Amino acid sequence: MTKKKKWMKSGIMVVLASSILISGCGVKKEGEASDSALSSTSSGKELPPYAVTMAFYGNDQKDMQTVQVEMNNILKEKINASVNLTPISISAWQQQTNLMLAGNEKIELMITSTGFNYATHVAKGQLHPLDELIEKYGSGIKGSSGAFPTG
Repeated sequence: MTKKKKWMKSGIMVVLASSILISGCGVKKEGEASDSALSSTSSGKELPPYAVTMAFYGNDQKDMQTVQVEMNNILKEKINASVNLTPISISAWQQQTNLMLAGNEKIELMITSTGFNYATHVAKGQLHPLDELIEKYGSGIKGSSGAFPTG
């Protein structure tokens, strides 16, 4: 698979994940239409703007800005959102993410695992489960990505 295809695939996954997270950010007030009714009648321009920060390990790529611009074009049109891709070198990952999370920097999406202090972040309340959001808003994602791990 070429690098361009890998970036496009990664970009699509970020857009899908961002869509799930952003769709769960609204507050339903009494008397308003349901979320599903709202999403089927709204264009992205009617929604308040929202910026998503995604931290991932890797180095800055020469075409990352182009990918980010294209992702933002799609997100702006669909849900009035933008994404800020934040690559962090693998050697600096633990220190940088610890500083970002401890400093309450805005990070909606990040890569994590047991090797990257997952349990510590959960214990500190720095990571939140997506189960309910995926169940409520992610039927398309669940169907396209296969079974999610449980436990």
